[in-house]
Amino acid sequence: MMGPPLSNDDNTSSPGIKKSTPSADDARMRKSNKGVKLNQWNEHKMAQAVQMYHTTNKPTWIGEKKSIHQCTSIWDVPYSTLHLRIKGVITGMKHTSGGAGKP
Repeated sequence: MMGPPLSNDDNTSSPGIKKSTPSADDARMRKSNKGVKLNQWNEHKMAQAVQMYHTTNKPTWIGEKKSIHQCTSIWDVPYSTLHLRIKGVITGMKHTSGGAGKP
C-alpha cells in the first residue's frame, strides 16, 4: 500500500524533501552565537555618534538637538551600546565583549 503522492511544491529540489531556509524563528531559538559575526559596528562611527550627541545637547547649542535614536540611525551603531557610552557605563570607543570596558 502506498501513501499519498508527494508534491513537488514549496521550493523542493526532490520529492518529499524541503529546502531549509533560515528564518527569524531560527535566530530566536539559537542558544549559541557560534558562526554569527558580532560587533559589526565601526569604532570611528561610535566616536562620531557620541560626539554628535554631546555637541547637539549642550546648553549653548543653537539648532536641533539629536536624540540617541537619531544618532544611532545617522551613524549606524547599536542603540544600547551608544546609550551605555553616553551615560558613562562603558568608557572608550573600542569593542568590549563580556563587560571588559566597565569600570
